Amino acid sequence: MIFNPYDSIWYFYLYLNSSKMGNEDLTTSDYLAIERTNMANERTLLAYFRTFIMLVSSGFAIIKIEFLKELNLLGIVLLIISVFVLAFGIFRFFSMKRRIMRHYQVKV
Repeated sequence: MIFNPYDSIWYFYLYLNSSKMGNEDLTTSDYLAIERTNMANERTLLAYFRTFIMLVSSGFAIIKIEFLKELNLLGIVLLIISVFVLAFGIFRFFSMKRRIMRHYQVKV
């Protein structure tokens, strides 16, 4: 199967913003690079979310298990850290998304 850049969501974004972008100079490999970078950004967000889920489940497990009552403070700390991990992951996702789009704009 041959890659068709016109099937990409990024192509429509670049086409609609062609007055600001020099997309006539972009080749198929450039479109593929944009897609790879976007997918890597999404994978990184999913990794942060996976870490968030692991920390939340560990925190709740430590708090709820009767045998680990002396580690109750560790469970609370894990729950607090998990919120910060998720917030940082979401912040990083959107900041990288802005950087990707800014990178492909023509500098005047």
